[in-house]
Amino acid sequence: MAARTTERRGRKTGGPKQEVLRPTLDGLYTSFNMADSATDPIQIVRRYAKPDDQEIVAFCAAGLAFGRVSSVMQSIERVAQVMGPEPAAFVRRFEPARDGAPLRDFVHRWTRGVDVIALLWVLRQMLDHAGSIEGSVIERADGSLY
Repeated sequence: MAARTTERRGRKTGGPKQEVLRPTLDGLYTSFNMADSATDPIQIVRRYAKPDDQEIVAFCAAGLAFGRVSSVMQSIERVAQVMGPEPAAFVRRFEPARDGAPLRDFVHRWTRGVDVIALLWVLRQMLDHAGSIEGSVIERADGSLY
């Protein structure tokens, strides 16, 4: 499969870095993917049809995927509910002071609302800079920082 190179906000994504990352990540995905697991956070991710929404929910879910399964699922559901039907659009316009209030009392084990608010702010920076989480990771695969 040839890597796709696209323009996002004037920056190229894809290319040689993606060719190195894609096979490794695809292999991991294949080895762990269990489509019928009802207690897997991926079921929450799959509710969203748009890839950019799935990307945001999956990243947040990964950050909360520790502890009892029921607690993990409940926490991911809460964050997804706050982000609404279009999580990527929510993150693209996210302002902590304006949009963080519903998460201030959030608790998942040692993770607090302020941590989730910070995560959403970082995700916004990634989307603003590279157009997607994937684009940000690909751009930074060489170890450089923004």
